[in-house]
Amino acid sequence: MKVKIENINAIMSQWFWLIAIIDLIIIQLSTSTFDSGDSILHYLQAKQALHYPKYFFDHWSKPLFVLISSPFAYWGYATMKLFNSLCVLISIWLVFRIMRNKTTLAWVTVPMGLLAPELFWSQTSGLTEPLFALVLIFSIHLYLNNRFNLALIAISFLPFIRSEGWFILPLFAFVEVANKRLKSIALLLVGHLVYGAIGWLVYKDFLWMFNQNPYQGMEEKYGSGALFHFVEQTPYFLGLPLAIFFALGLIFALFQLNRKLERSNLDATVLIYGSVITFYVAHSLFWYLGLFHSFGLKRVFIAIIPLIVYIGLEGLENFLLLFKQARTRNRILILTIIIVLIFPFSKNKMALGLPQNFYLAKDQVLINDVVSWYQSSDYKSNTVSYANHYFAIPLKVDMDNAAEVLALGLAKDNHLPKGTMVFWDSYFASSDQGVEKTFFEGNKDYQKIKEFATTDSVYQVVVYLKVQ
Repeated sequence: MKVKIENINAIMSQWFWLIAIIDLIIIQLSTSTFDSGDSILHYLQAKQALHYPKYFFDHWSKPLFVLISSPFAYWGYATMKLFNSLCVLISIWLVFRIMRNKTTLAWVTVPMGLLAPELFWSQTSGLTEPLFALVLIFSIHLYLNNRFNLALIAISFLPFIRSEGWFILPLFAFVEVANKRLKSIALLLVGHLVYGAIGWLVYKDFLWMFNQNPYQGMEEKYGSGALFHFVEQTPYFLGLPLAIFFALGLIFALFQLNRKLERSNLDATVLIYGSVITFYVAHSLFWYLGLFHSFGLKRVFIAIIPLIVYIGLEGLENFLLLFKQARTRNRILILTIIIVLIFPFSKNKMALGLPQNFYLAKDQVLINDVVSWYQSSDYKSNTVSYANHYFAIPLKVDMDNAAEVLALGLAKDNHLPKGTMVFWDSYFASSDQGVEKTFFEGNKDYQKIKEFATTDSVYQVVVYLKVQ
């Protein structure tokens, strides 16, 4: 039976669950953690939060992320991945739901979004961006469906998932003013009032979320870079097909600005296009000026990829409308879908990066080897010290128990006790803890036990024993 393109929305509505199951299976089979730093740290903090409630009230740990993800993280990394997979899948589903009432091409959002490299691999992580993306698109979905008050309450908690939420709240305030609902703007304070009250009970500080903000100011180790760094990186975190449609969406929106700002389109324009532009401008300036610990990481844009998918689909739709004949449009659409489905599996640097991204990173494989050696050696110690948080997973240690783990940075002040086993690594030890390999070389307090390196020698781990 021949399926008409305009009927695929209905098919996608009925069969999205099958795509979701396939996706969940692939993610669970993957051994990747996507990121070797924050992905692991946020997972460990969420995992240990039920034993160490401080993480529910820690701005660096992202308090709302910890609250929602901790029941998943508690059971292990597999369930942490399940949590972020659900965040990504529901986000894509919500974009589809929003677009379903606007275009017969809404179904394209599913492959377009799910195959965006950074969004796809974020499902294997313990990062906060997928939850941010979900709460943002969920709030916009509520607002566009006239659930204004609930949308405002939901979005008011966004800054407690990631700090960028503070830049999104004014956009919701703007549309409330435009809609002449001035009184309801106060609902944007609900999240701050709730966490302010919690902060008063815990810290005796109602404004703790500002006073304890760890991202304030400049820090040299995070550096700075080109103003258009993130614009240049866009094809790499979106994939080339979505990046092209996203650019088309922005171009068409510029030419259609008057229509976009009409009353019937204003809310979606401000909340979706406004959020994306705000994100780009803010992070570009932060990286250029070296502010707020930016570090130039493209993964932060995972937080707005569902919104970019919306803009990309509008770009594709407007592009197809340039062709007058329906047959021509359909042929171009079919070719487009083929490219969207095939390109991510190519060897292009803007693709999914298979098969390497499916597996553990080289540094983590090496750490597993180090820990395997250590656990079968005669050097096992009650206390270990490391800078790469991934060590906590194979070592199965409690990173908040000083009897088990001490920060590598304590070595500088001679605060590591005798008998501590130190795992110095060639990246995190120097970048995060400020401890170079030269500190241990010739240091009579430490005995070098063994040295490990990846096959390309890019990453090394040296094991030392504190002997006095």
